Order: sequence, then structure tokens, then C-alpha cells
Amino acid sequence: DVLCKKYSYPREKVKVVLVEGGDALGGFNKEGTRQVLKRLRQLGVEVHLNSLISKLSKNTVALKLPHDKKKLLPYDFFVWTGGVMVNPVVSQYLGKKKTQGAVEVNPFLQSVRHRTIFAAGDNAYLKDDKFERVPMLAQVAWIQGITRGENLVAMFNSEPMEAYKIPKYHWLVP
Repeated sequence: DVLCKKYSYPREKVKVVLVEGGDALGGFNKEGTRQVLKRLRQLGVEVHLNSLISKLSKNTVALKLPHDKKKLLPYDFFVWTGGVMVNPVVSQYLGKKKTQGAVEVNPFLQSVRHRTIFAAGDNAYLKDDKFERVPMLAQVAWIQGITRGENLVAMFNSEPMEAYKIPKYHWLVP
């Protein structure tokens, strides 16, 4: 609304569509996702969960929706935020379907199946008391990377490892 007023552009010509490949938004659990969806819908945002962008052309976005349905969306202005995902190599060789392709790790960020494999960030699946999974956020990956590096050195030196300390998250949902 602010930009429409500032640039004298009719609000009714603006449509915002959010496409999310998974069934959750922003790393939230089901209840958090439900609350965010409720607010987005109040704002008039069209949301497609479990959907992928399959093709982008000059004026349309092709979506692959659940149950192999497809949808074409026209657009004038397109913003791709990329999102987060597990590296395809990790997903293929180390991940599991129940972890969305990520490596299930213990609090030391070691694979629960292979103790000599460490994972962090988007490639790590670590359960949290508050969330289904530790959120896939840059600040989380940064801290996990430090913990993972220190634990690799500790493992090589036969020293005790430190558990990753899950921080209190600060959320900004623009």
C-alpha cells in the first residue's frame, strides 16, 4: 500500500504470490506456519505450499503443484528469494526422506549413522524442542559451522566435543 501510494499505482493491480517448496514457512512448525498463513491471507497474499517453480518465461511462471497439477501465473515483476535446500549430493548419498534429504545429526553435529561425517546448516537435520527442526537460517548455519569445525579438531585430537547450543531465535517476517 505504501509503495502504491508513493508511486500513484492502483493497489488492485498488485498481486503477491508466495511459492514454497515445502509444507512449512520460514522453518516454523505446523502451528507457526498456520499463523503466518492466516496473516498472509489477511494481507491478500496467495500462497502455494508444496509447490515448485518449474519454468520461468518472460511473462509467466510455471508452477508444479501437489498431486502433479500445474499452474501458470502471469507476472510483471518477479522476485526470487531462492530459499534454502539441502545440497543434492548430500541428499542423494547421506540424507533421508524423513529429514527432507538432510543428514540427521546428534548435538555434536555428527551424522547419527556415520560418526565421522559432520553436517551443518541446510545439510543438517537437528531436532529442537521448540521446532520440528532447527531453522534453516544463515545465523544458525554460521554458529553450527564454528561448532562443527571445533568438533572436527577435537575428534582428531581425541578430545571431548562440545554440543551445539541452540540459540534463542529472533524472527523477522517481512
